[in-house]
Amino acid sequence: MNRLFIVGNGFDLAHGLPTSYSDFLKYCWQNIGKSKFAYINPLVHINFIKLDKVFSYNDFKEALLIASNNRSDINPRPDIFILSISDRNYGDLFRFENDFFRILNQLDDCAGWVDIEDLYYKILKSLIKNGKGILNYRKNIYELNKEFEEVKEEFEKYLYLEVILEHDFQEFEILNHKNTMCDILRRISVFNNENNIKREFLNDDDVSSLKSAFEFESRIDSESNRSQAYFLSFNYTPTLESYIKMLNGEEKNFYSINYIHGQINNINNPINFGFGDEMDEDYKAIENENENEYITNFKSFQYSQNSNYKNFLRLINSDKFQVCILGHSCGLSDRVLLNTIFEHPNCRSIKVYYYQNGDTDNYKDIIQNISRHFDDKTLMRELLVEKSLSSPLPQKARFQNKS
Repeated sequence: MNRLFIVGNGFDLAHGLPTSYSDFLKYCWQNIGKSKFAYINPLVHINFIKLDKVFSYNDFKEALLIASNNRSDINPRPDIFILSISDRNYGDLFRFENDFFRILNQLDDCAGWVDIEDLYYKILKSLIKNGKGILNYRKNIYELNKEFEEVKEEFEKYLYLEVILEHDFQEFEILNHKNTMCDILRRISVFNNENNIKREFLNDDDVSSLKSAFEFESRIDSESNRSQAYFLSFNYTPTLESYIKMLNGEEKNFYSINYIHGQINNINNPINFGFGDEMDEDYKAIENENENEYITNFKSFQYSQNSNYKNFLRLINSDKFQVCILGHSCGLSDRVLLNTIFEHPNCRSIKVYYYQNGDTDNYKDIIQNISRHFDDKTLMRELLVEKSLSSPLPQKARFQNKS
């Protein structure tokens, strides 16, 4: 039986990498705050000469919070009054060139987090339904797609400059953490000391097959077990590479990665950034618009640009597999792809490695998200591995910083 690892941004965050959307927004404003004259890019324009002040990141965020809450009665800082009088345009002193970016910042201030792909789809649906964008998005679908592309390009630049170039992905600062993470990343084998592995499968035939395979493997040698570990990475970063290199060195190439959503600066595998919920009840209305601009950023159309998706299908069609969730929220932006995995007849078990912070964790949130990808809820309950058999995702691995 194979193992299919679904790897999301939480895996990068567990390695201390600043890859969240909030990290990206903070970087944007920190760069703006360093300017001494005029700052102009596709997202925002600020004339620091007229403002006669170099603003800090916190200055901007405070002003944006006031603006997003429409709290004109609050003005604790006279020097940022000009930023708080409007949520859109501050004349020749300050203005958002990109309305989509404006809304991202307002949401990040109010909620402490933001999902760029999810916001894009919500605005798109609102344009279909009533012609008016949510959160005062005032433009049409063509302008929305243009602004979404601008934010996507800036995000990719950020990941390259601040994540790829700043970290050595072959060197860990905590070397002994390799073994901890590698224990999770291994394929199914009798030699991996997973004492409860049979309890993670409900079907008696699956349990019997595992037992027989382990008995045969222990009598012959490890190569008699041809099971694979296949990593379906939704990240754009090479965080997995050093692990795969080490594991393949130990076990002779039983481990492989599919960067299903692309890689930074890879012209043969460009990043796939959009939305993937064609099961949504509003999607039919979007298709019925008979205008390709409305569906251009759906992920399924981007999957056809290379062989990643078909390679993934070959894997899940080839043999039974267990799914392991590593740092993926299982949100709706990947709904069609995740439904293809979870309800596939070869999917025999779904195990969640969750994020834990003190006495709280997100295990329940993840399994609730997983449930949205199932049409058959009974099947979902049969496949999910109970929390007592899972564990938190280790959070202490760090890569060497090049600087």
